[in-house]
Amino acid sequence: MKKSMLNLYGKVVLVTGGSQGLGSIICKELALSGAKVIVHYNSSDKKAKNLKKEIKGKIEIIKANLNKNKEIKKLIKKSINFFGPINILINCAAFGSKKVSEFSKISKEL
Repeated sequence: MKKSMLNLYGKVVLVTGGSQGLGSIICKELALSGAKVIVHYNSSDKKAKNLKKEIKGKIEIIKANLNKNKEIKKLIKKSINFFGPINILINCAAFGSKKVSEFSKISKEL
């Protein structure tokens, strides 16, 4: 089994856009490092479900539209409910989006 050079055992990592492309590669590496991975996706249901099956370790997938503050709040709350407070946020989503809600404003409200 391949081992990661990282040691993130027990850390909770939220990866936006984590179901495909670079995001999925990052999620796989995080899982190998021992992290608890939250994979955010918006429209790629099948890819997210396949990634969850492929990755060994603690992983959850959550669908949310990052253009809507209400959905971002749900994403954060669900993430916390699964694994506890988020330690690391990796943003691989919303490339080319004209309107993206600000995580920093929303997280202060929670």
